[in-house]
Amino acid sequence: MRQIFPPSLADETVSLNDVYRTPSPSRPWIVLSMVQSIDGSTSLDGVSGPLGSSEDQRIFSVLRSRADLLLVGSSTVKAEGYKPLTRPGQRIAIVTGSGDLPWTEPVYTHHQTVIVAPEDGPALPATVVRAGTGRVDLAKALLLLAPKVVLLEGGSSLNGQMLQLGLVDELCITTAPITVTGNGPRIARSEMESHHSFALTTILESDGYLFSRYLAVRP
Repeated sequence: MRQIFPPSLADETVSLNDVYRTPSPSRPWIVLSMVQSIDGSTSLDGVSGPLGSSEDQRIFSVLRSRADLLLVGSSTVKAEGYKPLTRPGQRIAIVTGSGDLPWTEPVYTHHQTVIVAPEDGPALPATVVRAGTGRVDLAKALLLLAPKVVLLEGGSSLNGQMLQLGLVDELCITTAPITVTGNGPRIARSEMESHHSFALTTILESDGYLFSRYLAVRP
């Protein structure tokens, strides 16, 4: 793996822990991590795994190790086959509007899992944080969860809501050197168009894969 931005010496060793060092703000720091194809698809055959690489997994592992909360939509959990967490002190918050989940899967009722659902939703057989009426109020849910560092893992609808609310502090995007075409999802989508500025801080490269890190430009 080599660093191509900012320029570095060709033989300089890249420290992923240094590149992806997380600040220590007084509020939760929210990192969005996704992999995409050249043409913008975030899935291949319905899942993201085939788009990635071993170096992508290394970076993802570093980002996960820094987070005390993983935030992910229920559709992504089902599609990607999430398993219960094993890292002590870490939680996964699964966002669902309906509460219609495959409750026989252990990830949903594990002691390190929190289900995030609307206040007017049905009773659920799990640890639940409720915020919002009709749909989840993500800003309120994060206040109730009180994390330090959040890794936002998709899908595109959840990412879009978080970006629209201006809650994302950092984007870590892997671009795979392939095209997918089709009608696969993009990194983020939402009902309304909105824009937020991010500053490019780092680009790494390995075997044609680009690993870009952006930080939000705050007023």
